[in-house]
Amino acid sequence: TPVTGDNCGVQSVTNDHPSTTYPVGTTTVTWTVTDIHGNTNTATQSVIVTDNEKPTITCTGNKSVNPNNSSCSYKQISSGWDATATDNCGIASIKYTFSGATTSGAGAYSTLNNSVFNLGTTIVSAVATDIHGNTSVCSFNVTVTSTLSVSCTNTNPHIYYGVPGYDKSTINIAPSGGAGPYTVSVTMNRTLLCNQVNSTGNETWTATGGSTTAICGSTPVSTATGVSGTYSITVSLLKDADITATITDANGCITTCTQHIIAEDARCFAGNSGNVKVAMCHYTGSTKNPTTQICVDQSAVNAHLAQGDKLGSCNTISAANLLTPVISAPEVLKLAVRVLPNPSSNYFTLGLKSGSNEKVTITVVDIAGRTVEMRNDVPANSNLQLGNSYHPGVYFAQIIQGKDIVILKLIKEGK
Repeated sequence: TPVTGDNCGVQSVTNDHPSTTYPVGTTTVTWTVTDIHGNTNTATQSVIVTDNEKPTITCTGNKSVNPNNSSCSYKQISSGWDATATDNCGIASIKYTFSGATTSGAGAYSTLNNSVFNLGTTIVSAVATDIHGNTSVCSFNVTVTSTLSVSCTNTNPHIYYGVPGYDKSTINIAPSGGAGPYTVSVTMNRTLLCNQVNSTGNETWTATGGSTTAICGSTPVSTATGVSGTYSITVSLLKDADITATITDANGCITTCTQHIIAEDARCFAGNSGNVKVAMCHYTGSTKNPTTQICVDQSAVNAHLAQGDKLGSCNTISAANLLTPVISAPEVLKLAVRVLPNPSSNYFTLGLKSGSNEKVTITVVDIAGRTVEMRNDVPANSNLQLGNSYHPGVYFAQIIQGKDIVILKLIKEGK
C-alpha cells in the first residue's frame, strides 16, 4: 500500500493489480491517488514471482532382460519404461541418457520406445525440465543377460594313433539356451599334420554336417548353420591339440568351449614285418626297472592291456600310478571280482568275493596312468558301483586285499 497525502484531502487510492494471482515473472502495478477536487497522481510498483520449485520425477524399477535383437542386444518396444513427471507450473520435457553397456550423447532420447541396450548393464538417467528450467533426475538399470550355453564332451581324451579302437575321439557340441537355431564353428589351435614318419601318418578331421576345410598344413575349420541338436567333430591326431567350438545364436550372442585332446603316435616301425605294430609300456615287475617299452602285434594289444600294460610311451606314465599286477592261479586266488556291465555308458557294478574278511582297497586309473578314483576300507564280500561320472574312455581298476591283486579293464562308453 503506498503512502499518500494532499493539502485538501485524499478522496481515493486505487490500483490495477490482477484480481486473483500473479503470474511467474514481473507484473507492473500502477497506483492512482485522487484528491477531493479530482486532482490525480500515479506511481508504479513491480511484483516479481520466481518459480524455483523442482519438478517431481519417477523412474521405473531396474530391469533384467534377455536379448531379443541383433548383436546380442535388447530392443525396448513400447513406452512402458518411460519416466513420469509433475510440476506446479508444467513440464517442458523429459530426456534420457545412457551410460555403461550402452552409451549416448546428452539428452539423446525423448522416449525409451525403440531404444537398444547392449549385453551387460546400462544406467538410464531421466531428466525432467519444467517450463521455467528447473530440473530433477532419476535413474534405473537395464541388465541384458544371455542364457546361451554349450556342453562339450569327448569320447576319448587320450588318442593313441595307429591303434584301432583307440585312435579317434569324437567331440560332441550341444548348444542350449539363447535363441536357436545356432551357428557352430569349430577349429583347432594348430595345423593338421600329414606324412608323419611315412605316408600313413596323416591326421584326420570330419564333421557331422555343414562345411569343412581340413587340408594338410592348414588349420581345420568346420561350420554349420541351423544347428538344433548336437554337432560332432571326429579327429584322429598324432599330437596334443585344443579343439574350440564357437556358438552363435539367432540374436548374435556368442559362447565358446574347448576340449583338450592328448594324442601320441603309438606306431612302431622296426623291421620289415607287414603286421601293424603298436607301442606299449610293459610292466616288468622289477623294482629297479618297473617298465620297458615294447612293440606288439595289433592282435595282442588287448591281452597286454588285460595284464596291466598301457598303450603308448612309458614316458607319459607317472611313476606314482604304476600298477604291478600279481597273477595268481584261480585255485589259490582268495579275491574274486566280477564287473557288470562292461562296457557301460553309466556305472560299473563290482561284485567282490573272498574267503577273507580283510578290507579291500580299490584304485582306478585312466589309460594314461592318472588316478581318477580311490576307495579304502571296502568290505570284502560286497557289491559297489563306480564310474558314473567318468568320461568315455578306457580305465583300469586295481583291487587289493592283502597280497591279492586283481586288475580289471573298464570301458566307459558315451551316453
